[in-house]
Amino acid sequence: MITTTVDSDIEAEQIEALERLIQTAGVKSDGIRVGIFTDGYPPVVNGVSTSVHTLVEQLEKAGHKVFVFAPRFPGYTEHAANVVRFPSFITPFDKRYPLPMPFSRELYATLRRLRLDVVHSQSPFVLGLVALELSRRHRIPLVATNHTLYLQYTHYVPFVPKPVISAMARKAIGWYYRSCEGVIAPSRMAANQLIDRFQVSTTPVHVVPSGIPIPEEFSLCEREQTRKSLGVPEDALMLLYCGRLAREKNLLMLLDAFEFGVLPKFPHAKLVLAGSGPDADDVDERVNVSPLLQASVILPGFINRDNLDPIYATADLFVFPSKSETQGMVSGEALAAGTPCVVVNEGGAPETVTDGVDGFLAPDDSVLFAEAINRILGDPDLREKMGKAGRSNAVHRTPERMASQIIKIYEDAIKQVKVEGPRSMHTYQNIGFKSLKQMLPKRRLWRRR
Repeated sequence: MITTTVDSDIEAEQIEALERLIQTAGVKSDGIRVGIFTDGYPPVVNGVSTSVHTLVEQLEKAGHKVFVFAPRFPGYTEHAANVVRFPSFITPFDKRYPLPMPFSRELYATLRRLRLDVVHSQSPFVLGLVALELSRRHRIPLVATNHTLYLQYTHYVPFVPKPVISAMARKAIGWYYRSCEGVIAPSRMAANQLIDRFQVSTTPVHVVPSGIPIPEEFSLCEREQTRKSLGVPEDALMLLYCGRLAREKNLLMLLDAFEFGVLPKFPHAKLVLAGSGPDADDVDERVNVSPLLQASVILPGFINRDNLDPIYATADLFVFPSKSETQGMVSGEALAAGTPCVVVNEGGAPETVTDGVDGFLAPDDSVLFAEAINRILGDPDLREKMGKAGRSNAVHRTPERMASQIIKIYEDAIKQVKVEGPRSMHTYQNIGFKSLKQMLPKRRLWRRR
């Protein structure tokens, strides 16, 4: 039988991990001491974990001390001394993303001993709430990054009508970000949505795209070997999509565009859909009902980020139909590898592409999307020109540039709190509570009998 209380051995385990971190934390240095709280971190592979891991690397290179707090991942052993893994459990909704359990009576007192200068939250939920409470209790500046268009993901919440969950999300997420000293959005579109739809009008919102490293150039031999490993003929035009196979990625529109718009003009073209996700079976079913798609679509499954650069480089064109992105990280990665893009002109992804220069922006329409694809596939000179432009433009989105902008945001937040105190001091009073504890159920969660 499962009841609702925290298991004492889970509490002890959390405190033990934090004590080990404090022992290795070292003395106060000239750099900023940053605590990053994230629900997504390697070995989880998605845009959030990639962005956060890149930021951690760059902050450390710049001489700052970084401590990362993330969920434990089943079967994964953490070797980094500056990463604390909270006990977690797997939900029935998505088994690839464990949910952390940061419950301990001594948690905040122990965290205080790290002497953090700034707390950086990557989500308004779970560990984001821990970051908020840490900021409130110990007057530490709180900065948050908004990685996700949450209203595009309400279909993952079962049994609750979409209008109800959307209204609740707008209220809760807006409340959270108004409690921060600064909010980082990876695109202008995401920043505008925070201000307009979530009423984040009193907190500064900064646009800082995630940093994307520029990979080395790959030889013809390496590209040929990559194609061979994917099962793509050397002389075939190769279209590439990388990402989750999920409803919000709009993949059925892409498959329609490829089948009815691209293949009639380029019958030997291949479309590689690299990724996995909750709707992989639906994608597979759509491919299997069409003999054309069966012969022309390749589904290699999940591919680790470390192995993607040669795949980006060997593709003739990157195609991205998603409308639910705060930014277009995979499009940016393709451009950095020298591959032009066709992207649906909705969400934050279009801000990665310079329309007509390193790719095309197209409407969410299979016919018009196919026309944009065909224009590039049918013009080798244009394809080469756009690929070179994409690689050249990638210098504006480097990890170093991202880190320097975020460090400035940290510095401003620290100065602000010294003068005014943290915004989180008043956050619970604004909604009728005195602390996070009062917002939680009277009985504790997750104890097993």
